[in-house]
Amino acid sequence: DYSQLMAFSKIMGLTGSAFTSQIGDVIDVDQWLRAFAFSVITGHGDNYGADGSQHNLQLYVRPEDGKVLFFPHDLDAFFQTTRALVGNNDLRKMLTVPEWEHMYYGHVHDMIQTTFNEQYMTHWTDLYRELIPSQRFDRHLTELVRRSDYLIGQIERQASPLDFSITTADSSVNTPTVTIAGNGWVNVRELRLAGSDVPLSVEWTDVTAWSTEIPLALGANQIQLEAYDFQGQLIGADAVTVTTSVANPVQDAIRISEINYHPHAPTDQELASVPGLTDESFEFVELVNVSNAPVNLLGVQFSQGVEFVFPSMILGANEVGVIVRNEGAFVARYGDQVRILGQFASGQLSNSGEQLTLVDVAGENITSVDYTETDPWSEAADGVGATLEWTASSGNSSANAKPNQWRSSVSLGGNPGSVDRLASRGIVINEVVSNGSANQPDAIELLNVTNDNINISGWFLSDAGDNLFKFAVPAGTIVPANGYVVFDETDFNADPNSPTSFALGAGGDDVWLTRVDDENNVWFEDHVRFPALDLGQSWGRPAASTERSLPLAGITMGAANSGVALGPVVLSEIAYRPGNPAAAALAIDPTLSSADLQFVELSNASSQAVNLADWELTGTLQHAFDAVMLNAGESIVLLSFDPNDGANAARTAAFRTHYGLSESVRMTGGLDGTVSADSTGGNGLARLWMPMNDNNNRLLLADEAFYDHVAPWPSLTNGSSLQRTNATGNGNDAAHWQASLATPGQHVTTSADFNQDGRIDVADIDLLCAAIQAGDHSLDLNGDSDVSQADMDVLIKGVLRTSYGDVNLDGVFNSNDLVMIFQQGEFEDGIAGNSTWADGDWNCDGEFSTADLVNAFQDGGYVATAKKNRP
Repeated sequence: DYSQLMAFSKIMGLTGSAFTSQIGDVIDVDQWLRAFAFSVITGHGDNYGADGSQHNLQLYVRPEDGKVLFFPHDLDAFFQTTRALVGNNDLRKMLTVPEWEHMYYGHVHDMIQTTFNEQYMTHWTDLYRELIPSQRFDRHLTELVRRSDYLIGQIERQASPLDFSITTADSSVNTPTVTIAGNGWVNVRELRLAGSDVPLSVEWTDVTAWSTEIPLALGANQIQLEAYDFQGQLIGADAVTVTTSVANPVQDAIRISEINYHPHAPTDQELASVPGLTDESFEFVELVNVSNAPVNLLGVQFSQGVEFVFPSMILGANEVGVIVRNEGAFVARYGDQVRILGQFASGQLSNSGEQLTLVDVAGENITSVDYTETDPWSEAADGVGATLEWTASSGNSSANAKPNQWRSSVSLGGNPGSVDRLASRGIVINEVVSNGSANQPDAIELLNVTNDNINISGWFLSDAGDNLFKFAVPAGTIVPANGYVVFDETDFNADPNSPTSFALGAGGDDVWLTRVDDENNVWFEDHVRFPALDLGQSWGRPAASTERSLPLAGITMGAANSGVALGPVVLSEIAYRPGNPAAAALAIDPTLSSADLQFVELSNASSQAVNLADWELTGTLQHAFDAVMLNAGESIVLLSFDPNDGANAARTAAFRTHYGLSESVRMTGGLDGTVSADSTGGNGLARLWMPMNDNNNRLLLADEAFYDHVAPWPSLTNGSSLQRTNATGNGNDAAHWQASLATPGQHVTTSADFNQDGRIDVADIDLLCAAIQAGDHSLDLNGDSDVSQADMDVLIKGVLRTSYGDVNLDGVFNSNDLVMIFQQGEFEDGIAGNSTWADGDWNCDGEFSTADLVNAFQDGGYVATAKKNRP
């Protein structure tokens, strides 16, 4: 493919402004200028760079941007001390641009100062003299000095040496920026603001005259500029004071609003329009001005992620613009109505996630987003076709960074150029069963969250992001307002051999819900990714809670979801803002830091001891547990360091002293990652996993907390922590946490421990049954402001993680339980209200009857042999 070389050749044949305005599109101008400089300083002829000969050069098309590079070749003959400083007509055309003339002379001067001089070359001639004693090299040095002296003289004829200076006088303006002018010789490569490593955008109006536009803060601005040479060394500085009456609030105004880091593949039509496109060609980052005033982006740049520095340009109030990787690709996919602010100077967005940081001209942080390809960030943006969209559209930089303020786009390819995001999804994936049984096959429940009926005929369900169009919803399927529709494996896996059929994996899988409109646009309605599920367990949106899906206490296909299935061990305290170490603690270990005082507490909210072997903590912090027995009602504290390592003895003692802990408080560590959820960044995510009792090394989600430092979450002051107030409630729900003085390892609270004896057992079941019979709403466990059998489901299945019929709460309903209840002799004895859980009353009507047995066996928990199904 010689198309790029042909385009290059055509432009090289132009002259005047037609040449200078286009040549930068096809060559790396600065690389060419340095290559010309290298060709010229040697003094040799018969090559393209030195005298314009149409040979002895090599051209290379750089793949990442298609620009042509120039490499000199065969510089070994026809030496002349006085060979011209500019001997190539193409170079002469380029030097009609003052900036390029300045840079060319600067490259020549830099090479002479660093390598093409007597001092540097003497080292090499001495080495060659040792190798070849019979040959003299003095003449080479003499000619080199004469050549370099001649070139310096020629440069000084074009540009007399002068010191770096600012020629603009102190002044007052009524604009948010000011143009500063000055002088600098050819050795000036970059201008920077003092204290910043960000180069300014400079216009060279002459070989030694420059100007640059500087953003101003309200009031007096002392602008100190520094000049750096081609080796990055400081060679000059000067200052000027400019006072303005107009503010330029870039830090409060600019936010990242959409990220397309792993686009979907180019279509045939896009490839026909722009050949050679790849997935990455369509990457873009969208910015929005969230303020009510225009903002000048001058000097704003990405300090992390892609490389791009903004020239002077205005982003209007509430205006949106994009920085793209490939402008042609972007226009081919999205059209030409979106404002393109620029094209990546280099680099690309990482498909696995990275931190994108915007800074102002002084290097001060404006906003930062640290996205990933995994939870809590949406996986739909990872190559499937959606983008990441910021949903807040206003707020400070902290809000911009939080994963819970981002979602995947509803439309394929996203919605660049507008922050008017599409309305909330009307149909959601509400519940999934992936480890079904004969009584309950694998199933997917959809919920209509609107007040209108929605026709979903022709929509698609799939388990694969690379094949979204598997099971087509039958024609005439209407989901009633606030109602449900359920599909099971007889629907979406009717013919296992069909490419449009799929089965859900018991070890974890995805469910995608999409639709295609009349114009063939693809819309992502919803997506859930779920882990391994236990037999008879479902995954879905908890009732009266947050949107994040979790394992549910019971399967309720076609009806409102139950509460969450938690435990037996739960997250009970999270301390991410411990404050400074106490003086007494520092006396023990002077190196103890605030980070050392962060911790996560786990508590056993069940009635039995639990072995934490093979349990894991994941999310923004991680830990793999050893074999540790945690007794009923007992807590253990996870530290950032390992308290059981003798090398940490002083730090461990200091930790205990800071919090006033006795040796009886159990601790382990060390945590990887960060506990933090404070104003410096995003949300905290802690996910607690327990081993599944099978042979596949699968893990079940025991608890989760996706927490924050702002409302509705409690705000922490130094020394306080998040403390669980409801161990049976959804850990993602801020209503189940409070802020209080940190008490690691000293307290476990659970609303299911109704008699407050430190354990959850038969006595608590009986108290809940009594509350159901009496209508006592104070024992509400699922947060629906009612007390009913749904709360009993939470207690039996979610908290105790067992099934109806398990009289002795050993984790299994089997013949032992049946023997125990029939020995009580209360089966249908006609005495009202005399039966409890231990007597066979499992539906809370005060009687042991056939209804209880039917309820227990329909629940599906009965096993023929005693086999425990929990740790």
